[in-house]
Amino acid sequence: MASRARYAPRVSSRRKNGIFRMLRWGGIAVAVLVVLGYVAARLAATRWEADVERELAAIEASGAPLRPEDLVKDASSAPAWWTGLSASPFRLFDLDLDDLESIRARLEGPDESFAPIERGLLERLAALHEEGVADDLLLGGLTDTLPVFGADPRWTPAHVTYTRVRAAVSGDLIAAAPSACDGPGFDARSWIDAWLASDAPVPTPDAMSGPIETQKALARRAWLAALDGDERTALESLRLGTCTARAYEEAPGQTHALAWCLQNDLLIRSLVLVAQVLPETDLAEFEPLLFELDTRERLRRALEEERAIGYAAFSRPGDAVERSPGAWLNPLQWLGAPLQASYDRAVYFETYSRLIAAARGPSVEAREEVRAVLEDLDEKIFALRSQLLVAPASGLVRVAYHLEARATLARAVLVARSDGLDAARAWILTQIDPFSGDPYRVEIDAGGALRASSIWSWDAEKDALSVVLESR
Repeated sequence: MASRARYAPRVSSRRKNGIFRMLRWGGIAVAVLVVLGYVAARLAATRWEADVERELAAIEASGAPLRPEDLVKDASSAPAWWTGLSASPFRLFDLDLDDLESIRARLEGPDESFAPIERGLLERLAALHEEGVADDLLLGGLTDTLPVFGADPRWTPAHVTYTRVRAAVSGDLIAAAPSACDGPGFDARSWIDAWLASDAPVPTPDAMSGPIETQKALARRAWLAALDGDERTALESLRLGTCTARAYEEAPGQTHALAWCLQNDLLIRSLVLVAQVLPETDLAEFEPLLFELDTRERLRRALEEERAIGYAAFSRPGDAVERSPGAWLNPLQWLGAPLQASYDRAVYFETYSRLIAAARGPSVEAREEVRAVLEDLDEKIFALRSQLLVAPASGLVRVAYHLEARATLARAVLVARSDGLDAARAWILTQIDPFSGDPYRVEIDAGGALRASSIWSWDAEKDALSVVLESR
C-alpha cells in the first residue's frame, strides 16, 4: 500500500503532462489549420477578384455598359408619357366577370355608377352566364381575352361581350394613348438618378402597368372595330399601339425588355386578328414593324444592361459588411463575409457571361444553355445575391423567343396578303422556329385551311401557335 501511495503523485503528474502536451499540440494544429485556411481563402479570393477584373476589362472593351450611369446618354429626356395616367383608371377591372353572382351584385348598383354602355353589356354577360355558354370567357393571362392566332377570330358571343365590357372601362387609357406618339417613351435618366440617390438594393421601375394596360385596351379596340367592320378605328388603334409599343424600346434592363416584348406581342396579335377579320384592308404600313423587330438584339442588350444595374448592387452602401467593434472575434464575419462577397461577384459575372453568349446563339442551344446556367447557379449556395439578381433572366429569354415566333408568323400573313400565298409559303419555310430549331411547319388543317405553325414551347408540341395563310 505504501509503495502504491508513493508512486501515485508521479502517475498523476505524468497524466497531467500528457494532457497538457495533447492540448498544446492540438492548439498548434488548430492554429496551423486556421492559417492554412486563411491563406487558401485569400488565394481563392484573389483568383475570384482576378476573374472579375478580367470580366470588367472584357465588358469595357466590348462597349457594353459597366455601370447604371452608362445606360443613358441623354440627360434631358422628357418625362414618360404615361406618368399622368391615373393609378387605377378602371372602374370594373376588379369585378369578377366570370362569376354570375358578382355581376348581379354590380347590376344592383345605382344607374349613376355606370358609364352609358356598361349596364347593357353586363346584362348581356349575365344572360350568357345563365344560358351556360360563358365557359370560353377567359383565355388567361396577359392576352386579356384576345383570341389565340389559330382560333376563329369571331370567337363566341360570350367572349365578344366580355371583351366589350373590358373595352367600355378602358376609356381613360384610350384617351391617353395618342400622347405616346408625341415624345420620348421613357425617362431613363431620372429613373437611374433616383435609384443611385436612394438606399434601394436594386432598381424598381414604376408605372409599368399603364403602358401594358393601354396596349391591351388598344388591341381590344382594334379587334372589336374589325368585327364591326370599322376599318378606320381598327387602323387607328393599331397605329396608336405601335407608338405605345415603343415605350420601353430604349428603357434599360430585363424588366423593361419584358414589358417591351409583351407590348409588341399584344400589338402583333391584334394586327393578325384585324388581318383575318378584314382581309381587304391594306396593312402594308405595319410591315416595317414586323420586319425590323429584332428580339434577339433587344434580349442581348437587356441582359448586358441588367448586368450593369445588378453589379452596382454589390457595392451599395447599405449592402456593405457591418464590422462592429467585436467583429474581429467572429471569424465568420471577419473572414467569411468578404470571401463570400468575392465569390458572389465572380459567380455573377460568370453567369451573365454565359447567358449573354447563349442569347447570341441558336435558340435551341440557348434553351439548354440557359437551363444549365440556372441549374449551376442554384447549386452555388454561397452566391446568394447572384441568385436573387439573375433569376428573372430565364423568363425574359423565353418571352423574347415567344415574340420572335409570333412576329415571324405575322410576317407570313402579311406576305401572303401582299405577294401571294406561294411567296408566303416559300418565305416561312426558310425561317427557323426558335422552339424546335427546324423550319416552321406548313400544313392543311382539318377545316381545309393552310396554316403555318410554331411548336410555341420547349416542352410540349400541344402548345402550338399557328396562323391561317389561306382559308378554303
